[in-house]
Amino acid sequence: MVVHRFRQLACFAFAIFQGCQGAIDPPCECPAPEPLQNVHTCPGGHSGNNAVFTDGVDSQLPSSLYYADTVPRMMRTRPELLSYIEKKYQFGVVADLDHLSKDPKEFVWRSYLKKGRVIRVSSRLEKDRFALKFDEELELVSSTATRNRSMELSELVLYNRLLIAFCDYSGIAYKIDPTTGKTFLRWAIADGNGNEPKPFKGEWATIKGDTIWLGSIGFEWYGPNGKILHRNAEWVKLIDANGGIRNLNWHPVYQAIRTATNTSLPGFLWHEAVEWDPVHRRWIMLPRFASTTARYSPGSEHGNTANLLIVADEGFTDIKVVRLEHHDPDFGFTSVRRLPGSHTLFMVLRVREDKNIHVTQAAIIDLDGVFYTDPPYIDVGDRKFEGLAFL
Repeated sequence: MVVHRFRQLACFAFAIFQGCQGAIDPPCECPAPEPLQNVHTCPGGHSGNNAVFTDGVDSQLPSSLYYADTVPRMMRTRPELLSYIEKKYQFGVVADLDHLSKDPKEFVWRSYLKKGRVIRVSSRLEKDRFALKFDEELELVSSTATRNRSMELSELVLYNRLLIAFCDYSGIAYKIDPTTGKTFLRWAIADGNGNEPKPFKGEWATIKGDTIWLGSIGFEWYGPNGKILHRNAEWVKLIDANGGIRNLNWHPVYQAIRTATNTSLPGFLWHEAVEWDPVHRRWIMLPRFASTTARYSPGSEHGNTANLLIVADEGFTDIKVVRLEHHDPDFGFTSVRRLPGSHTLFMVLRVREDKNIHVTQAAIIDLDGVFYTDPPYIDVGDRKFEGLAFL
């Protein structure tokens, strides 16, 4: 008993010296930190908030002497779950100019953010009808590239009040200031399972819960000998608010979709337009290219544009396929977004890509394939705008 009391007193004296908040009797109730390498704690296991030190490094958070204890934060609603009607909806589209992104004289690469509005032109008692109006176009510039290519922005999302665009060649995610057009490097994303030296070819993105889901074209890649080289494009990246990236193998999902659309081998199905509907918990997909008979061959895909609208439940056990009217074989879909406040209407982009001739069109549709724009597709501009987000 005397020895035990002596040990408690010795520990208490050491704790005072180190700043430990422990007590003598009852024993210290300070929460124990997670184990650290080369960590020194007070004898007897007392490890209060100020008593843990690594070799030469204080493992605790910065003192409030230098940082405010509380930082004001902006609260936000979850509008994606609400049902409401607006007179107009502001949106932005970003361009993927491929090789034309490179400036011919300067060591920079360019894209463009074009802003516009979806305008409701119908009255409350009429069938919904919409028109598009376009505003300013901002130049986006970067000096960071991979193999002399960059700023080929294939998708756009609004995530935690940040406008994020993804380059499908360099694997870089950029934060964009929609007012000034300034761009900031956010993440560099690796191919496949995340352990590949090649950048990820991100072609579609959506927000599911509090996470960005970033995907690629969604099928196997062939080598020069005609054999499957890898399936890196069948992986999906889950990016959280802290920038953490998880890698999800979506091969079974893509195979289920190809089976439902009759595009399994020797065919292929190329994805660039995917949206998660949080209200009905379903996936919306409009593939850009598809073939039921021919294996993918680089450069030949532009002759196989698709007119498919795919609606699937969360687990892809119930997949519905609709063929859209007003199909032009020169155009393929590149993005789809749910109209804010609507549970049934979606805005889609489709592009024509013929060497250096680029044209983009947009439409408002529902999931039965009904169009709410007149004409069905409205011209956006003479650029290849592949990413779409409501601002």
